[in-house]
Amino acid sequence: PLSLGDVTLKAEGGLLPGLFPNEPPTEREAPASQASDNAHRRYRPVVDVPSEADWMPLNGLDEEYAHRHFAGLTLDEAYELFKIDALYYNEDLMHMPAQCCQFYVQACCRYLVSSESSGDCDGASSFISSVEMFAPGIRGTPAGELVLETLRHVSRNQGLYQADPNIYGSFEARCARAATWLDR
Repeated sequence: PLSLGDVTLKAEGGLLPGLFPNEPPTEREAPASQASDNAHRRYRPVVDVPSEADWMPLNGLDEEYAHRHFAGLTLDEAYELFKIDALYYNEDLMHMPAQCCQFYVQACCRYLVSSESSGDCDGASSFISSVEMFAPGIRGTPAGELVLETLRHVSRNQGLYQADPNIYGSFEARCARAATWLDR
């Protein structure tokens, strides 16, 4: 197993049992006995809320917009942004400094594995597409492992997002390609 603070992530199989304790388990998660065994665990951020210095320098409009949208937000506040419009805010992840991305990608992952993302085909699809751009800043970090777990979940649950394969392609194939960016 991979470790993220006091949370144990399974490298294969079920979706992060205990990582997001307020979410009900899905049929793909661990059996009830294992899920209840993990219920005491609580999600801990990979890093503290990024400081203003972590955001500098801002090298263009895209970085300025990411800063404007996210600077100073907690994970819960960032989660609310992804709930509002994951397609829009996923783009900001691509234009954040590495430490900021490592922090805020956690909110996106939390959203995508929650029941609140049901039907958000654009949010799930844009996350898959954005991994290539932000992968260098999270590769080899606990945030990178969390993104891999989220890609596994998204790849197995295309129907949950109501993402027509004729429009969005195969999430399974796209997630497999995206995961390679975290291995380079």
